[in-house]
Amino acid sequence: MKATKRKLSIWLNKLGHRWKGLALEKQQKYILLLFAVYLLIYVTVLSKVWYSVLHPGERMNIEHMENPILLLRNPEINSTDSISKIFKGKVYERK
Repeated sequence: MKATKRKLSIWLNKLGHRWKGLALEKQQKYILLLFAVYLLIYVTVLSKVWYSVLHPGERMNIEHMENPILLLRNPEINSTDSISKIFKGKVYERK
């Protein structure tokens, strides 16, 4: 953990020196570009939420998750999972 922390610290110091070495105009362009990307992501998410609110009939169907081992159709594959042996015939599942 200490080695990882040291490597991360060295990498961040190098990155900080590279950032300080850039011209002020270049730094402003990078910050403006990052802000534009952030704004694009924000507008995309906001429009998706707005679209979802305007169309309330299209709801996401939430169902109980099925165990993929129980859904296998190959009988020659033996399950070593003990939980599938306990839940034989799906007796304990919700209805």
